[in-house]
Amino acid sequence: MSVYSKVSVADKERLYQAHVRGDDYVRLAEILGINRTTAYHIIRRDNKLEGVVALPRGGKRTEKVTAETQRTVLDIVHGHPDFTLVAINREVRARLPGELHVSTSATSNILQGQLITMKKLEDAPAKRNSDATKNQRFEYCQWLMGNIQRFDLIFVDMAETD
Repeated sequence: MSVYSKVSVADKERLYQAHVRGDDYVRLAEILGINRTTAYHIIRRDNKLEGVVALPRGGKRTEKVTAETQRTVLDIVHGHPDFTLVAINREVRARLPGELHVSTSATSNILQGQLITMKKLEDAPAKRNSDATKNQRFEYCQWLMGNIQRFDLIFVDMAETD
């Protein structure tokens, strides 16, 4: 048997059945042209799986984020739009303890896929949009428009926003 030859499922089954019956599976492996260590690994794996099982090979990675996880994230966001990504993640783990835990970046990707972006909440001072402040802004605009031809103006932002 060549170095890279695969062992057929039928030969694996014969090796496993010989081992279960208590026969000499190493001798059977020699007859079948299977390396002794390969036969040992087949027996060890099949004992762990309780029988010969053809495991899937290759293909795409299994997705950690299931449809249920996505629905839960969206429910949390609609119920609590002020939650941060960390808080959303914590709530998902509390609601779905049996699911795989996803990272905050995966949670962000779920929201971006639904065209939802997270913004930092900030408290705006009450005086920022008061009537007195609006009147001052209006007076400033009137003064600026009246004097724009006479001066070279340099703007300095004093609105207390960064």
